[in-house]
Amino acid sequence: MSTVYWSNSLIAETVSSDNEDLYALYKHTKKLDALCKKLGIQEISSFIDNTDLLVNLEQLDMPAGMESTDELMAAQGNWVDAQLAANVLEQLCEHVKTNEVKFGLVSNARGDVIEELELCAKFARASAEKGGTFNFAMVM
Repeated sequence: MSTVYWSNSLIAETVSSDNEDLYALYKHTKKLDALCKKLGIQEISSFIDNTDLLVNLEQLDMPAGMESTDELMAAQGNWVDAQLAANVLEQLCEHVKTNEVKFGLVSNARGDVIEELELCAKFARASAEKGGTFNFAMVM
C-alpha cells in the first residue's frame, strides 16, 4: 500500500475529492518545494493535510458523531485559499515545462509531475470559482 495525495476542496463545509492518486507529487514534494522557494511562491507542502493518514494509522481518533475523515478534515484540517493553490500549481507547472526540470535519478518522472500539476491546478481553479479552499490529503 503506497501513500499518495488526493486533491480536495472544501465548499460550504463539504469536502470533495478528485480521487486521483497523485504519486509523483507525493514522491517529489521536496524538489517541488525547492522550486517553489526558488520562484518565491508558497511551498506545496503547505497544502498538505494528514488527517486521513493519522486516522488510518490510529494516531488520531474520530470524534464521537463523526463518520468520515472528510468530516474531521472539514472541521479541523489544513486548508489554503483555492485561488492561491491554483496560482502556485500553475506557476510551478509552467516552470517545470519551460526549464525541462528532471525528476528522478534513474528515470525521469517529469511527464507525470506535469500531468499531476495540471490536474490539481484545474481542480483548485474549479474550487476557487465556487469560493472554496484546497488541500492535498495524504492518503494510503
